[in-house]
Amino acid sequence: MKILNIMLTALLVSSCAPVAPSLSPTQQIETAVAFLATEQASQDASRNLEAQSSPSLIVEPSQTPEVIQTTIPIAEVRGEVFALNYLGSLTSGGLEIEIARVLIGNKAYIVTETGNDFDSVEIFQDKPVVGMIIFRVTNHTNQVLTVYPDQADVVVGNEQISLTDYLFYATFGDDIGGDIFPGVTAIGGIWFGLRRTSVDDANQMIIRISAPRDQSSRVGEEYYFTLDISNHIFEEIPQELK
Repeated sequence: MKILNIMLTALLVSSCAPVAPSLSPTQQIETAVAFLATEQASQDASRNLEAQSSPSLIVEPSQTPEVIQTTIPIAEVRGEVFALNYLGSLTSGGLEIEIARVLIGNKAYIVTETGNDFDSVEIFQDKPVVGMIIFRVTNHTNQVLTVYPDQADVVVGNEQISLTDYLFYATFGDDIGGDIFPGVTAIGGIWFGLRRTSVDDANQMIIRISAPRDQSSRVGEEYYFTLDISNHIFEEIPQELK
């Protein structure tokens, strides 16, 4: 009780509380408690008034660019775009990867034809030319195999592109990166950009894909495609790839 009296007396002195020195210890405690309760209520009311007068802070989620997905057929215009189908196939460890389609075109023209808003994705903004690869992946084994063609390294002209940079913005179709179950065929693609290579200069393409794996180790060699894309014709996309 003596300690409590000392604490309350200190509080009263610091707060200038109107407690008469002639009061008994019990009366001093009761008066101090009442005074502190009044002070607390006053502070709470003040905070509530401030909260009502201040506008609420609303945190808007950051805008995510639209994902480039569409594979709407594109009309051929010489010099603006070309597209070639079924350019090559390699099998490693029982997992086959086919380059089913390659398209190279001027970005402005592709935007007009497909409606894809490439410039809503920052990585495309300084790329005047865009490309597209469609992969067909088939697991011919009786086990689950893992492969990532959508993270390949690609060379067009004098430019090297890591498809990983476009992975979360520009893929479409089936999920071709990851586990492929036995007997499954997955068809999917990805768009990418070219900063220095014109449509006319895109005559060869190199695609390197890491080796397939099972649950513990590699089951084959890496995939290495060297593709001749110098025939700048426009082949319509086959129905089976849509």
